[in-house]
Amino acid sequence: RIGDPAALAFAADGSLYFTDQRFAVIRRIDPKGVIHTVVGTGVSSDAGGPRDGDARRVELHDLRGLAVAGDGTCYYAERSWHCVRRISPNGVVETIAGSPAGAGGDSDGSAVGERPALLNEPWGLLLYRPDLLLISDHANNRIKALRL
Repeated sequence: RIGDPAALAFAADGSLYFTDQRFAVIRRIDPKGVIHTVVGTGVSSDAGGPRDGDARRVELHDLRGLAVAGDGTCYYAERSWHCVRRISPNGVVETIAGSPAGAGGDSDGSAVGERPALLNEPWGLLLYRPDLLLISDHANNRIKALRL
């Protein structure tokens, strides 16, 4: 079943990725029409579960933006947790912008570094080049460019 898709993105292989708000997962429809869960357990992370780590155990909440790179790396925004996360092709989830603890803010920074970029309700994502992710930082009224 598909619940409440909020964002869509195509991958280089023709797969369609989408966020499913109702079931707190990101799914992929492969070129043959088979639906796969990419990340999420079906339980919302507002219950306090893990947000980084193994994609099969990560809990998601309030999904917004979605982007997929040519190598299959997937990026998604969680509005209420004020962050953007990355799923590697081998299924590891990592917070790359915003606070892993979910605190909102507004500062420039880098992806996964000593000084991470802080966000306030990130909404849309666009992978502009393989090394540049544009983030619509909704509550800060800014578009931020994150070098990957």
